[in-house]
Amino acid sequence: MAQHVALSGRSGSGKTEVASYLERGHGYVRVSTGHLCRRLCRDLFTSESKTVMNAVTDAMRAIQPDVWLAAALRHAPAGQPLVVDSMRFHEDHQLVRDGGYELWRVEAPQELRWERLRRRGQEFNAARDDNAVAEVELDGATHDRLIINAGCLPDLWKQVEAALQSMHTALEARAGTAR
Repeated sequence: MAQHVALSGRSGSGKTEVASYLERGHGYVRVSTGHLCRRLCRDLFTSESKTVMNAVTDAMRAIQPDVWLAAALRHAPAGQPLVVDSMRFHEDHQLVRDGGYELWRVEAPQELRWERLRRRGQEFNAARDDNAVAEVELDGATHDRLIINAGCLPDLWKQVEAALQSMHTALEARAGTAR
């Protein structure tokens, strides 16, 4: 049985790449919190800029702190391994931890992250947006695995495979002690 995985990391770190790899290569179903936020921002403000998305996120979280993740999980299929492609806040972290998810942190060098955001056409003001709560709140949080994405996809895939192997070994060990 595969364990659910939740990814955290700053914008442009490679969370979507890791989620896509798990989806394509290992049968995970992606749960996208960012998709909901981007769609709402496009519909209401015709913009996906990080500034607009951060402002909308702050307003929505004032109503319900885990709004994006709770909404995304409501549409997740039961009985299949899930990968949450972006947890950003302590409430998200706690929700998935309590749900038995494996928590993975994806990190990349700052300049590489910013270049990825520019390439995908995302308006991003580094001075303002890179220090937004949605970017930094989980920087010091505890994670089960750390993946460093320095820009080489074969190296990234090797790290993902190693994380999966380690996760499965831990699951088997827990199952063995439970018998």
